[in-house]
Amino acid sequence: MTARTVEGRLIKAYVLGSGPRSLLVMGGVHGNETSSVALIRHFEQWVSHYRLPPSDCLLIVVPDANPDGHARGTRTNADSVDLNRNFPTRDWGTLPRRKGDYPGPRPASEPETRFVLMLIARFHPSLIVSVHAPYRQLNIDGPAMRVARKMHRFNHDPITRRIGYPTPGSLGTYAGKERHVPVITLELASRGMHPAWKTDGAALLAAMNGVCGHSRQDSG
Repeated sequence: MTARTVEGRLIKAYVLGSGPRSLLVMGGVHGNETSSVALIRHFEQWVSHYRLPPSDCLLIVVPDANPDGHARGTRTNADSVDLNRNFPTRDWGTLPRRKGDYPGPRPASEPETRFVLMLIARFHPSLIVSVHAPYRQLNIDGPAMRVARKMHRFNHDPITRRIGYPTPGSLGTYAGKERHVPVITLELASRGMHPAWKTDGAALLAAMNGVCGHSRQDSG
């Protein structure tokens, strides 16, 4: 599945498997967090190579949710909107409209945000994992503690309920707090360093297992 960004670049979602349970995994919401894109691309390739997930589970993988920002090396998209402040939440737009976390002219104004909303509405994910950087933690919204603990066994990141600053209009608020969908924001240790697949990749596989049941854990 694909959509177009503000500047016309493709946003790709890889849909693997089928079944009543589903996991949405995303990277690159902030374009300058290239480590998240690298990790999710590696994850998608690994899952495809080993023909996972199991036959009764659906996996939706978006390696780069903000290709324009990625190409520019900016946190925001081509409209200078922070996509993780652009979701249609009850608290949208409550922060001062500062450069870097501008929420957009209205909720869900950006095509990149609308693509993620479409995926959520179409597939009703049982869990959402959104990868960011560089605060090294497993930040949870909604009923996500069980899976966060599984991930913690592999990357040993602290599990938190607050990121440390207000995030109105965020995916975690939209899906986790307001719709009670388990959301885990996996914060990597660095924006630019290629993440350690043995730890953070294994944590993603643990999240998949938490939704889909038993599958291979050896990350090679």
